[in-house]
Amino acid sequence: MSLITSLYGSQTAQNGWQASLLDARTAATVSRARLHLDALRVARSLHDGGLLRGRNAENTVLLHLPNCLPFVPLLLGALTVCATVALAEPGLSTDDLANLLRKSRPQVIFTSTGESGEDSIGAALDQILSSSGDDPSKRWANDLVQEHRLTIATRLHPSELAPYKNRRIWTVNTDADYYGTSFILRVPTAPATVYRADSQDWTVLLLPPPGHKHAGNQEFDQVESMALRGSPRLPFKMSQLSAPASDSVAFITSVSGDWRTWTHDAAVEVVRAITSHSALTTASGHPSPWLSSLSWSSPEGLFGQVLASLVNSTSLLVLPRVSEANGQIQQLQHLISTQSASIAHVHTVEEAESVAAANLPALRAIAVAEDTSQTKAGSLPLLSIGRLLASKNASKKSKL
Repeated sequence: MSLITSLYGSQTAQNGWQASLLDARTAATVSRARLHLDALRVARSLHDGGLLRGRNAENTVLLHLPNCLPFVPLLLGALTVCATVALAEPGLSTDDLANLLRKSRPQVIFTSTGESGEDSIGAALDQILSSSGDDPSKRWANDLVQEHRLTIATRLHPSELAPYKNRRIWTVNTDADYYGTSFILRVPTAPATVYRADSQDWTVLLLPPPGHKHAGNQEFDQVESMALRGSPRLPFKMSQLSAPASDSVAFITSVSGDWRTWTHDAAVEVVRAITSHSALTTASGHPSPWLSSLSWSSPEGLFGQVLASLVNSTSLLVLPRVSEANGQIQQLQHLISTQSASIAHVHTVEEAESVAAANLPALRAIAVAEDTSQTKAGSLPLLSIGRLLASKNASKKSKL
């Protein structure tokens, strides 16, 4: 079974109105049916809108985003069009980000607005352009910068729009993003106001591309037309896409200057190993929300949280950003008790022990990024995602 079939198949196997994503800060939710539909909308814009090249093997999409609701439909949309997804944490240094851009040369970039997003991408591109010697990525960076400057200029003149294909950098306003709020399901005309506010906002991709045969259809109120069980009845049909080769690269991850490539086969193997682990089996056998404090751009967060929760048909709770370690642990303890969560994903063994010490009856397991062999968490089942990834040896590791 292919990676994308595994991810989409799990979304249609359960109640379509069950929440797939929950935002603990805004209380916004995204159902399984809506996540599936919106991922296909993004895929349609990427493929039919001419944002990607004709040959699937040449396409790369960069996600330079914090954990947020739009992260998942953008990820699934890129995978649907058989693009390689490169992931970069917002805190990545300019040097490391520039090197990742050199390696991946994405056709499309999704980043957050402001200093940690657009500004960081701009600084990395400037570094590439100012590098000495014969850098083959300079031409790519120059084309991207010129096209992005054109789209930036149109923000100052709303009556003029940059050509759709030139919009190579798309943004997510993580502080004011409306995605997942209830009104979008019931008021089809409401999103148009948001779209006109910024032609570069990612939500533009939820609409058919200009001149597309689907343009003008009122799709935003048609989530109800999808089957709640079985295969969804989509309000539109995607263009036929060829399936990616099993040994083609699905993901590029970058951590502390080390970048890894993960094939589709490797991704399926890793996710299958995580979801079948006994520590992630709830006592009742019914899925309950997972809490996470790992970055979704890291291998542990990508495979252990995002992909595993989709395949496992489990709701994933997006946590507010907390910088202090103590505050993060207290936040986890509070949410575990209030959300009846069974699985908490934390980064360090110390965090796992602290949460386990709370003796919360609903807690079944804590999945951590570090090695759990020395943990003192007692009888609480633990899963070391980092150790599992290393044991699978399913990726190719290189130095940027």
